[in-house]
Amino acid sequence: MISQLPFLGNYIPVIIVCNLIVWSLFFFKIKLSKSYQTLLFFLGFGAVLITFKSFKGLLPGLNLLSLFVSIKFNEIQSKRDSIIYVGFSFILLIVNLMVEDKLFYILILLIQWIYSFHLFQILNFENSMAMSMRRILAPLFLALPITIILFIAFPRIGVGSLNFQDASSMKLGFTEKLTPGDVSSAVKVREVIFRASFLDQKEPQFSELYWIGSYLTKNDGLTWTPDNFGRQKQRGIGKEFLYRLDYEDSKRFPLFYLEGSYQFKTLGTARIKTKLNGSMSVDPIKGQRPSIEVVKGKRDSYDYTDKVLQRYLQLEQSKISDRLRTFSNRFHGENLDEVRDKIYEYFSDGFTYTLNPGTYDTTEGIEEFLMDRKIGFCGHFASAMAILLRMNGIPSRVVAGFMGGTFNEYGNYYIVTSEDSHAWVEGYEKGRGWVRLDPTAIVARERIEYGGAEFLYALLNELGTDYFKNRKGLGYFQKFQMAYDVVYYNLSNAFFNFDLERQFDLFKKYFGRSNPLIFMIGLTLTFFVLGPIFFFFYIRFKGRQKISEVDRLFKKVCQSWGEYPYSFEGPQDFLKRVISKPHAVDFLENYQLIKYDPRCSDEVFYNYKAIAKNILA
Repeated sequence: MISQLPFLGNYIPVIIVCNLIVWSLFFFKIKLSKSYQTLLFFLGFGAVLITFKSFKGLLPGLNLLSLFVSIKFNEIQSKRDSIIYVGFSFILLIVNLMVEDKLFYILILLIQWIYSFHLFQILNFENSMAMSMRRILAPLFLALPITIILFIAFPRIGVGSLNFQDASSMKLGFTEKLTPGDVSSAVKVREVIFRASFLDQKEPQFSELYWIGSYLTKNDGLTWTPDNFGRQKQRGIGKEFLYRLDYEDSKRFPLFYLEGSYQFKTLGTARIKTKLNGSMSVDPIKGQRPSIEVVKGKRDSYDYTDKVLQRYLQLEQSKISDRLRTFSNRFHGENLDEVRDKIYEYFSDGFTYTLNPGTYDTTEGIEEFLMDRKIGFCGHFASAMAILLRMNGIPSRVVAGFMGGTFNEYGNYYIVTSEDSHAWVEGYEKGRGWVRLDPTAIVARERIEYGGAEFLYALLNELGTDYFKNRKGLGYFQKFQMAYDVVYYNLSNAFFNFDLERQFDLFKKYFGRSNPLIFMIGLTLTFFVLGPIFFFFYIRFKGRQKISEVDRLFKKVCQSWGEYPYSFEGPQDFLKRVISKPHAVDFLENYQLIKYDPRCSDEVFYNYKAIAKNILA
């Protein structure tokens, strides 16, 4: 369960409490009955099914494995059980590392390592909690400087990442297909997608932060998918400002950008791919997190042939009823602006924005939404508006991406999360090109003005519009979160993007080497040669130090007793003379084990010291 913490977002405190409860049950020797274990098993199965909608896939399997390990924890009774538990824990952790690449996982790795072996020590060697913790932390602190040296000096030749899933399907809530429920699912779980910083003094207004992810042109009712026809490069005019995107994960992501962006420069080893429908993706290489610098200009217009424009007027005719055709005539206009204004006016009266509108009919969902129920979220409004535009002869498409972000004043960048997931519309007019249209701004103005996080907080807690009127600045906890994000963001970038090129720069700067690779290899080989030698002498020194302390304590105890062993006496003969002394039997038995048994454990040594302390007290 501990190894699942990074997957649980806002539920981390609850899971920590659950782990503490389970751990307490173990140490107080309270066992859950079979009926309670069965109940826990089925509750866990249900939670996985509700969360992932299926038991297929890596993440559902990972969570089921976590459930099995948690139940096994309650059944530990023998050395064999503890070995199985530790083994499963590390398998779970390794699989987690194949899915997530976060700096936070280093901390989780240490906690899991200490937690599992602490339990293993107590079960198999009957150590006290303090003693087993000392035995675990000692090699950990010994390995820490070695790890740091190897991290800096060992040549970091990229071999790629074990992350084999597209982040789009795992975190964004939508892929290359948009149905209204996709966006609703995405905004309910907060996952950081990327951070955006503006490198010039000029930057756009918050209401202009529409991050384009995918163009969706093929209609099937309320569902939209890309229609790949004719590769389209992004074009812009002039330069308004320069901005930078830093992705949170080293997975394949769509490239999110502002309209009018036309120059994309990768900082590192990532590659940018342009798709036929004009969308782009970022493919990380060597496990690095992608960073892209982008030039933003004014949006350039496209000149399409009539044949191409017909693709932007396509509708799934089986889902367009006569009632809907008659209804759409009320929005007829001479140009894009007239049609847009009439649709906006209609949406401004009687429509409600909600994340839980229920399910719409797959065949008549459009007219049901527009004329009957009138409740939905951005996906519903964008789909309906694009359809009405097409029915009135205006080429249109749905755009899936993000809107806004949370500004971090300490780092001077925007944090874009899954809560900022959004869908809007673009309409086309000759001579103007594509024009952004967002019906959500009419129905839920606060979503566009204050961003996804603030709006969702007010919406889910039913605070109403008064919340935005009376809202204050960041509280102390929010300020701490922002400061923490700056530190975490910079450390993560330094850690995951510390490649061979950055190693070269580091060694050139501090060691002045013209060919740092040879120096790094030589330093690493030297370390591997000297390391075992140092470790050998450390063990020898530690053993001698222990023996010398044993003799020192023995002399002090003998002095307190007023008795010393003769030169011809062994420990057993000496015990016969001092057996009446307090703790003499335990003290001399441990002394004999330490001096003459080569397999003597550290626990005997600690017991020896504790007995000597009691005698001398």
